[in-house]
Amino acid sequence: MASPTTRPVSRAVRVRLQVLFFCGVCCWLFGGCQPPVDPAASLVPASLATRQMQTRLFTAEDEVKVMKACAALLQDYGYHIDISETRLGLLVGFKERGGIKNPLQILRASVVTRPTAKSGAIEVRLAFQRLVLTQQLEVIYREAIYDPKVFRQFFARLSRALTMTAEQL
Repeated sequence: MASPTTRPVSRAVRVRLQVLFFCGVCCWLFGGCQPPVDPAASLVPASLATRQMQTRLFTAEDEVKVMKACAALLQDYGYHIDISETRLGLLVGFKERGGIKNPLQILRASVVTRPTAKSGAIEVRLAFQRLVLTQQLEVIYREAIYDPKVFRQFFARLSRALTMTAEQL
């Protein structure tokens, strides 16, 4: 009986096979370490529409005056100013609803302002959030508010307030 003959594998071929095997194992191991893609981080047309609803551009020279007008307007709506960082263009307010018979609700409003590349323009972005709490003050429900009517009313009043401030000067 004749035995099949095998050719001896050269050292160079063995090293190449080992390197190839090592690279394949590394790709398999490290390829599985990719974090899952967060669907909230991906931009969809709805997020663009939301951002456009939440943002307005105002003709103003002084960002601090715009921040003061936003703070006054939030207070007119019954919000208590919680955070005010004029250097960062950040304003956060809250108001409470509900009580003994109904669950406690906290409405939060945040305003972010920033000067734009266009001279004399300030961008204002507004966001609202509603939290529903138990009697032990644990959050049982949280939602963002996307009612276009709320944003239109706020920005219309802000525009009037900034116009009146400009006329007073």
